[in-house]
Parts: sequence; C-alpha cells; structure tokens
Amino acid sequence: MQKATLCFRDYLNKDLISGITQPSNMGSHQNLNGATDFNGRNAQDQVDLLAPYDCVVKAIATYDNAIFFESLDDVETPIGIYKCWFMCVHMNDNDFKRYGMKVGRVFKQGEACYTEGNKGIGSGYHIHMEQGTGRFGGGSSPYYKSNDTYYYQGKKYYTYYPVVKDGWEMPVYDMFYLKDVEVVWSSYEQQNGHKFYEGKRKTLNQVSLPNNQVPPTSVGDKEIKEMQKMINDLQAQVKDYQKKIDEIKKVIGV
Repeated sequence: MQKATLCFRDYLNKDLISGITQPSNMGSHQNLNGATDFNGRNAQDQVDLLAPYDCVVKAIATYDNAIFFESLDDVETPIGIYKCWFMCVHMNDNDFKRYGMKVGRVFKQGEACYTEGNKGIGSGYHIHMEQGTGRFGGGSSPYYKSNDTYYYQGKKYYTYYPVVKDGWEMPVYDMFYLKDVEVVWSSYEQQNGHKFYEGKRKTLNQVSLPNNQVPPTSVGDKEIKEMQKMINDLQAQVKDYQKKIDEIKKVIGV
C-alpha cells in the first residue's frame, strides 16, 4: 500500500524547501480547513508537485486550471487508511498543455503532476492545494460555489468548496507524509503547533533561509490590524456578556 507523500521538485530535478505562503483559514483561505499555498524558496525557484500517490484526473476548471485528483486505491495517511483526493489551482496554460492534462489522465506516485503558476485569482506564482478523504462527487467542475461568505481586504467573497463525497477536506499535515523536502511554515502555523509527520511523527521545525530571508506571506499589515481589531471587539463582547451573566446570577441568587 502506498503512503501519501508530499514532495516537490525544482527545475534542476532537486527536492527542495517549499514555502507555505498562506495557510488554511487565513486571508483568502477563510472557511477552508485544508487550503494551503506552496511555492519555491523564492520567486526564481518554480517547483513541480510530485504525485503523492497513484492518482487520476477527475475534473478540470480551465478558468484557473484547477484540477481534482483522486487516488486509484486506498492509501496510508498519517491519520489512517483512506481513499483520498487532492486539488491544485493556478498552473499556467503552457504547463497545462505540457502535462497533457485531461480527465482520465493517470499519474504514478512521484511523477510531476502540477506546477506553480498565477492563473486565476491570486498573487504571485504558487500552487494552491486542497486535500482530504473520500472521492470526487461528480459533475464537470472540481468545486462549487457555496452560500458561505467571508471578507478579505475589505471585499465580500463566496467560498468555493471541492466537490467531494464519502469524505472530508482535511489539513495538509494530516493527509501527507514528507519525503526529501523541508517545509518553511508561516509564523501562524508555527504558533499553532502544526506539523508534518515523518516516520515516528517527528516534528518538522522551521528551517533558516539564506541571507536571513523571511518566507513570503499573503497576510499583510492591513489584514493583521483588521484581525487584531476583530479579536479586540470579540473580547469586549465577551466581557459585556460576562457582566450581564454576573448581574443575572445576583438577581436569582446563584
């Protein structure tokens, strides 16, 4: 049985450090428990994603070259054995053609199956990736528009979810082992103790970049201030509610 294994390769066919530029449930990934943006060490290191297991293309959206991949068989993940899927977004048209992408295309584990790009809504070259248990739910599109909304950079957006049945979208570190690659976590991921599992569930610590570079992030100062304001407002509401609760307890003698 294959292990679901996350691995990237650069243009020199070397496995490398991959940066996480935006984690799940942050920025434009709100409401998405499994969405993660990956890129190379820097803008010059365009990377390929290697198929984490034997998989087949089930659906394609050419607007942003979103591709839904489904495992051919059950695979071993850090949380158990499942039929699995993953979806990648933003590959450019020239790479799309180079891969000969079409529904039914099969990729073997370790074969390059997707490449960084900037097609669709996003900033800079990266691979937007989502993954989970289950299988493709049918239809012609990899995702569907829900009624769930969120605000990002002052604008209202609707959430698009992968079309999945018999399973769930899951965080990337729950669905893949690592192979010959180190991952630079964002500060948010570091603070929340997120990790990949290698062998005996060894924690992967943040690695240092050359010349004291800092991994890029899609969450800017403006977004951080907005989120901090939201936290302060919520904390103030909690204090108000607690004050009301205390007043009611006094009245009823609790």
